[in-house]
Amino acid sequence: APETAFLTYSFYEKLLEANPDAKDEIRELTASLDRADKVYLHSQLEKLRALIRSLQIPEELFAEIQSRLPESARYICRLVTNAEDLTDFPGVGAAVYGSIEGIASDDSEALKSAILESYSSFWSFEAFADREMYGLSHDDVQSAMMIQAQIEGDYSAIVHTADPSRKDTDLM
Repeated sequence: APETAFLTYSFYEKLLEANPDAKDEIRELTASLDRADKVYLHSQLEKLRALIRSLQIPEELFAEIQSRLPESARYICRLVTNAEDLTDFPGVGAAVYGSIEGIASDDSEALKSAILESYSSFWSFEAFADREMYGLSHDDVQSAMMIQAQIEGDYSAIVHTADPSRKDTDLM
């Protein structure tokens, strides 16, 4: 397995603590999401995503991330959640959370941007709708991130061993 930096659930909280004005605005927006008006909901979610993309990653936190990664590689950032392996929630493979590939190891700004873009994908309309459809509380789902050296492969896939909607093991 390639060298990997894992940003735990608490890393996002540290990131918010370092950006108190944005943290307050993010909390207010998430508490007031209007599910009835889809057009307005899309704009609220995009505002959330823009706020997250605008966060400043403190240098000490960023230095810690960089210290865990190989110096000469291309990286991939992938957001993961604590809900992806739930029996009734096929989060893995649903392609609703951001994976940013091909980040050059010598481009700190690109890595910071990829981290924030991945975090913002938690509030994409697709991710939001997916959690809503399965009855998951957005407050209970926590996000973490995996940043690792990218491995170029010939093939890549995720396979469900049962139809996630019907729980039928004869369908995939």
